[in-house]
Amino acid sequence: MEPYHVVDSRNVCWNTQGSGNYRSFDPDAHEQAMTTATLAEIAAEHSPLRPVLLYTDAEIAELEAAFDSAGRKAVASTASAVDEVHDEACHRHRSWDFGYAERTLTGADDPSVWDPRALMWLRHTGAWLNRRPHPSDPPRSNSGPKPLRVDLDAREQIATVLRAWTAPERGVPVAESLTRIVSRYADETHGPDSWRRIADQWMPLVSARPSWGPECHRVLMARSIYLTPLDDTADQTPISGGRP
Repeated sequence: MEPYHVVDSRNVCWNTQGSGNYRSFDPDAHEQAMTTATLAEIAAEHSPLRPVLLYTDAEIAELEAAFDSAGRKAVASTASAVDEVHDEACHRHRSWDFGYAERTLTGADDPSVWDPRALMWLRHTGAWLNRRPHPSDPPRSNSGPKPLRVDLDAREQIATVLRAWTAPERGVPVAESLTRIVSRYADETHGPDSWRRIADQWMPLVSARPSWGPECHRVLMARSIYLTPLDDTADQTPISGGRP
């Protein structure tokens, strides 16, 4: 039986179209061009192939434990972990291959169901929290994740699961999986007030100043059963003193 989804060596997802044909977005095209090929053709040109699989119950438990321990640092810790795994992938293939790293995190997602590129908003938030300079940038302070906003132990727990999801043996849809797991956790643990319980005061959904809050909420809470009013804001009670 032919697999429904496979991910190739470039971290590009191919979806079956029936009759032995698979279709995918061409990552090298300037526009969203579609490419069609048979499984044998894909294997010949882009091996090894790996199956797209679901996350496990153990991985759900690991992530939920991390969210429990992180509390209102859960969103920031998740963003920080996403950026960490993205950075590792940048250097895994060849030096600072941003396209390969993005596909590492988004390649297993089915773009007809979920726009996986939205996950890059979460990655951008994590990059700011981690303050990691680009190798071509002038030297500057790189103190690592902000402890005021990121729970380092929870961040590592989350990153460990993300590494397993993007390992050579399997491909788990990272964007869709994170959305489902975080939304369900927030709904079941905190109810309609969940965003205030997992996000800090620097991630309001509406703010006069630039904030990553709406983007992170759009990615992580897309499957929530609760509709958060647009004028809602994150809890402004500080986690502790200091600047973000």
